[in-house]
Amino acid sequence: MIKILANAMVTVMKTVAIVKYDKLNKETIIVTLDGNSQVVAQKPFKVISYWCLENGSSIQGRIDAFRYALNARQKCCIYVNDYTLLMPTTSLSNDDCIYINYHALYSYHQVDQQKTSLIFFNGQKEIINFNYRIINKQFKRSKAYLQYLEEKRRNFQQWMF
Repeated sequence: MIKILANAMVTVMKTVAIVKYDKLNKETIIVTLDGNSQVVAQKPFKVISYWCLENGSSIQGRIDAFRYALNARQKCCIYVNDYTLLMPTTSLSNDDCIYINYHALYSYHQVDQQKTSLIFFNGQKEIINFNYRIINKQFKRSKAYLQYLEEKRRNFQQWMF
């Protein structure tokens, strides 16, 4: 079960770049910013659920908050913590979904009609089989969500003091 890897999973959560599922081997591959990968014998949703719980909320709570803030229904980004905001490329229930950490992503470029090159802050590059439009839309939605959260924090601080 995932509890066995608790310490390693929390460490990886802080440096995650991409989370993807290997359907053939039925395991999640977590690519980190140090260029390493960690493999977990669980689906990505379960791994991300664990990360959310480690940060004080359920994954459903994170999804509901995103939906509420942006009035979104599909491909909800998952705010795990201040350094992990995961942008899904498809529906969360789709095994082909790749989760990209917004905070780790430096830039992205269209390779061809169905491929996008991701460049992370450490210079690491990854080419994924998803259209540039999808990545661009998710990036903008993530940015809007962070702006929403920042505005709420500012309003709360003004109210408190």
